[in-house]
Amino acid sequence: MAHVISHIANELQVPLLSFAATDPSLNSLQFPYFVRTTQSDLFQMAVVADIVSYCEWQAVIPIYTDDDHGHPVSKSISKSIDLRN
Repeated sequence: MAHVISHIANELQVPLLSFAATDPSLNSLQFPYFVRTTQSDLFQMAVVADIVSYCEWQAVIPIYTDDDHGHPVSKSISKSIDLRN
């Protein structure tokens, strides 16, 4: 939902303040009028990647919802873990 509204806010050049949207793809380069008051999922996934690295786990299987929120989170955790290796 935040993506749709962000496109409208960009079109109208109206600021959009979000208190809950954590999707990392809602960034300031693509959506200059979008402002969030919480961290994106990238920060949480970086911590998860640190835990995986610290525990020296060899494999991690993310379980996520098959929707617009779950897919970016899955990609974020995979990317964060890849950056640690």
